[in-house]
Amino acid sequence: MYCRLVVVIAISCLFAALNAECADRQIISAVETTTPPIIDADLSDQCWTAASSIKDFYISDSSDKASEQTTAWICYDQSNVYVAFSCKDSQPNKIKNEQKKRRGSIGNDDRVQIIIDTFNCQNWDRIQWFLVSAGGTQKEKLQAGGAGKIEWRGDWQAKSKILSDGYIVEMAIPFSILQYDSKSNKMGLCFRRMHSRTSKWWDSPNLNNNGGPEKYYLWDGLTLPAIKRKPLFMGYTLLGTGDNNDQFKIGLDIKNSFSPKFTGLLSINPDFSNVEQQVENVSHSYNERHLSDNRPFFQEGMSYFPSSDIFYTRRINRIDYGAKLLFRTGSYDLGVMRVDSSDGIDCNMFKISRDLNGKGKAAISAVQSNINNFNGFAAQLSGDYQLYKKDKKILSIYGNTGTSKTSNLSRTGMRYEIASSYSGGPKRPEISLYYANIDKNYQPHIGLFPENNIKTVGGNLSMFDNTTKGKIDFWRTSIGINLSNHQDGTLYHNDYSYNAYIGNKNGTGIAFGYNYSHRPPYKDNGIYLGYSWGGKTLFKGGNFSINKGNTAGGKSFGWAAGQGWNITDKLNIGAGYEYSRIDKPSPSAHSIGLLVANAAYDIDDERTVSGRLVKRGSDLNVYFAYGQRSRKGMDIYLTVGDPNSNETKNTISVKLLRVL
Repeated sequence: MYCRLVVVIAISCLFAALNAECADRQIISAVETTTPPIIDADLSDQCWTAASSIKDFYISDSSDKASEQTTAWICYDQSNVYVAFSCKDSQPNKIKNEQKKRRGSIGNDDRVQIIIDTFNCQNWDRIQWFLVSAGGTQKEKLQAGGAGKIEWRGDWQAKSKILSDGYIVEMAIPFSILQYDSKSNKMGLCFRRMHSRTSKWWDSPNLNNNGGPEKYYLWDGLTLPAIKRKPLFMGYTLLGTGDNNDQFKIGLDIKNSFSPKFTGLLSINPDFSNVEQQVENVSHSYNERHLSDNRPFFQEGMSYFPSSDIFYTRRINRIDYGAKLLFRTGSYDLGVMRVDSSDGIDCNMFKISRDLNGKGKAAISAVQSNINNFNGFAAQLSGDYQLYKKDKKILSIYGNTGTSKTSNLSRTGMRYEIASSYSGGPKRPEISLYYANIDKNYQPHIGLFPENNIKTVGGNLSMFDNTTKGKIDFWRTSIGINLSNHQDGTLYHNDYSYNAYIGNKNGTGIAFGYNYSHRPPYKDNGIYLGYSWGGKTLFKGGNFSINKGNTAGGKSFGWAAGQGWNITDKLNIGAGYEYSRIDKPSPSAHSIGLLVANAAYDIDDERTVSGRLVKRGSDLNVYFAYGQRSRKGMDIYLTVGDPNSNETKNTISVKLLRVL
């Protein structure tokens, strides 16, 4: 009874302070232009003379002034937001622009970013950002876009140019791809630059290391367009031969943005066959692992829907149709989804959440599922709230209570959790504490929630620092404790761990870990050592790690190694090998290796030839693919083999995708 009362009080706190005042923010006056710029990385356009300019940039993790001059400009018209950056660099020959492929990994490149809090709600889930590298490669985060097709996701324009003293970037971001309240006249803005040579982000405004959207500029005085958006129709045709089950298949996706805040999506006969999914590693685990889901239908608008603990999308293999409604108004977000298949699967889910003045969020989620006449229902109320924030000190609280019911159980299962965390900033202790009470009947039907029938208390103590001098770039060390009993009081498992990591400015890193776990009848322990290199060069990084100890009643040993090679500007390859062994008398005794090798040749920034080899024990799967992802027009995918099979398949698939 006491635990339930604590959770109720905690979650009630999450809904408090809805009328709290926002901190003072710097204002940028909105400038509407009648002469939009040509997006060519040439700042001679007339609009940049009148546009609002920003010149003060600060190092993110120290709040010191940036070492190189950066100037940003912003203006708009009734079609687009226009942004420009001038990035001076005293060593222009060291500007990095390795990645040429849109939405590719640009973590090593010099780049700039505009972050737009379109609803001015200071909520990370609603924020949209647009990033451009010094070489002109684009990447974005849109609120409802997850599909790979550019026209479907939402296109925007950018150009960059490297000069003798730095580089220039210009962007045009259509209002038609943004979600916002057309009746508002304010948005939040943050301008960022990644200086690759020093591995530091530079921000404007000064976010004081721990700052977030509550410190963004207030872009004030906007007259926003109420854009009428036409429905998008995206069709595909799939032709298959050999062992392919789908010799001929067609499908259709429909998206209609009824307003900048309300979007509906319908997918009829979606195809997942050419989507390369994550490969599970071979190390021992007592529980099922969480694997990411790359399928576009489930990616799109994913923040609107329940989390994987009650809706794990990889439980659903295929669907005949799926429908979604995504709605945002004021402080509320609402997502509704249904999926159905002739294989005996139908699932309904919804989630409604409320933003708590940028200090947290509260949400109610529910999932009803029916798979082969096996029924389930799960619901949860969750929330987080920032109780205190001053300078670099942050105190937050989190709560979750849930229920589940499945057709094989006569009782309803319950779950209660509460957690809190405190951070004092660099070189100051970070502390987190949590409590969970999950009864044995709590079994979400299609959720990934492997542990129940437990009462758990635990915590973590850690410390970190981002250094500006010397060879070390970043370090972190942490100690964790987890004490879990069954509901009857008997021991489930007690875990103790220590981890440390040092990242160096030259791109190398060192990791160390030790863990001890008493999980009757076993007493597990192990030590882990890892080393990585080439972290500042695209496709050239590598790593090696080794672990040794006792696991599940037997001695255990494992190692892993990986390396990438950038053969030419267009060709890159990578390979990784992992080995895991547990000796007898453990019932989990095994000795297995996993080899994963990839190769990709970029014909140009829209066309790529690639392949992957996966060898797990005696199983071997090899497949090849050609992909053409056009900015506008036909996307083409040719696959030889099956990317997600255990064994090499004698199949050929051709998929044609187009927005109609």
